[in-house]
Amino acid sequence: IRDNIPIDLLGHAYLSFIEEVALNLQTKGGISHASPSGYTGSQGDFVIWISQEVKKRTGWACEYILKKQVEFLEPLKRTNTDPQKRKYPLWRESDFLDQFVASYK
Repeated sequence: IRDNIPIDLLGHAYLSFIEEVALNLQTKGGISHASPSGYTGSQGDFVIWISQEVKKRTGWACEYILKKQVEFLEPLKRTNTDPQKRKYPLWRESDFLDQFVASYK
């Protein structure tokens, strides 16, 4: 299980974090922490979702083969804890996906 976050949404999260740190330094002097989260799930589910979205926008086949993982050199689950999509109501998943696909055309 992994956490994939669109780069533009991660940018919003980083900007908010920097603003929070700056405010804390001016007012409290505390230390801040951020754990921005996007799409949490299996990498296979993420591949299926992305391929469907790309296919809708391009008509490309977007074929893939999901293989069973047999080596587990990293933790089975590595995710963050702070979902970002609801924090930025003006962020649009469809705009991100359109731009993502455009970068491959």
